[in-house]
Amino acid sequence: MKRFRLGATLIELLVYCSLLLLLLGAVYGTFSLSRRYYASVQAATESQQEAMKAMLSLGEELSQAAGDTLVDGVSLAGPEGVRFLSARTEGGLFAHDPGSGDLLWQRWVCIHRDTGTREVLVTEVPLPSPTTQIPDPGFRPTVADIAGSPGFARRSVARHIEELSFPAAAAGNFGVRLRSRVDAGWFPSGLTGPGDHSTQVTLWSEIPIRH
Repeated sequence: MKRFRLGATLIELLVYCSLLLLLLGAVYGTFSLSRRYYASVQAATESQQEAMKAMLSLGEELSQAAGDTLVDGVSLAGPEGVRFLSARTEGGLFAHDPGSGDLLWQRWVCIHRDTGTREVLVTEVPLPSPTTQIPDPGFRPTVADIAGSPGFARRSVARHIEELSFPAAAAGNFGVRLRSRVDAGWFPSGLTGPGDHSTQVTLWSEIPIRH
């Protein structure tokens, strides 16, 4: 009888262990799926936020541009960016000439994408002094001139931008198209594996050019 009881106990123990392993496996699987889902949600949120940040920055800067000075770097086989003359002052406002009332142009602005870091950067080159005169085409820096120089002040306005282009737009507008991409595995909570994926967001807009 003792052997029978011992055998039954061992069998029961094996069954319990098997059930416990199955339960632990199910818990781990649920935990892994939860982490993947959470990382995917993070990636989607991050991608949307960065795309919106980039588009809002472009809209704000381009709204203060001299339309005749807008140059798309991509169409010139240059960097993914656009260069223009801006009337924005240090305080973010406009200034006018006291005599003529014309806008005073303050600086060259270049908005471009760094292909290495996938950031959208804004680089500013102040004019020697504010002026109402727009420089002749032969005296205007290119997108490559500004984007390629390390000596100019620049700031990052968005990350994870995979593409920045400037499609044709209606008269008086400037077309902007950008695409952001964020990998779920980029986050600490993300797990790398076949279930991982990236989230991409594409935005397109026509920004009115006022000047």
